[in-house]
Amino acid sequence: RLSAMISPQWGAVQILNPTHNNCENNTEIVPDSRHIMAVFTSQFQILLRVRDKFDIPNVKVNSVKGPLLRSWELDGLFRMRTIEQITTASLTLQSLSKLLGEISNIVINEDVASAINEAVNNVNKATVSLKQGKLTEALQFSKIAFSASEKAFSDPSLLALLYFPDDQKYAVYIP
Repeated sequence: RLSAMISPQWGAVQILNPTHNNCENNTEIVPDSRHIMAVFTSQFQILLRVRDKFDIPNVKVNSVKGPLLRSWELDGLFRMRTIEQITTASLTLQSLSKLLGEISNIVINEDVASAINEAVNNVNKATVSLKQGKLTEALQFSKIAFSASEKAFSDPSLLALLYFPDDQKYAVYIP
């Protein structure tokens, strides 16, 4: 018997539960690889948000006989991940902009400025590539944008300023 569970955004687990008889007699357990792979495939499709059943009137979708994903499913996955990463990068940059507006004496060093520019440029490139249907290229640009926005937001030079309110900073400078 096989038990399985899935945790979205994390992964999936399968547990082979031997019968009581197998445990008592120390007999070798030979798992049914077809069943295991069927469960794996199902869990993998759920994690990728790919459906294997469709409720579209008058449309029949044939089951997959070759690769795990059809090319149009892979395209959909690329689009979804690209949009997620563009959105996350944009929201991170907006949060950074809001933070910079609230902290009056913050200084943006060249590393942070460079990461911000890289994120903005790659968000724009990813958006253009997505509109042109260049999905692999769009995904690559969105990955760069996501990483650059996170790098800018979590730069140590900015984080250090968050822990000291203005009145405490003045107390250090004015004895």
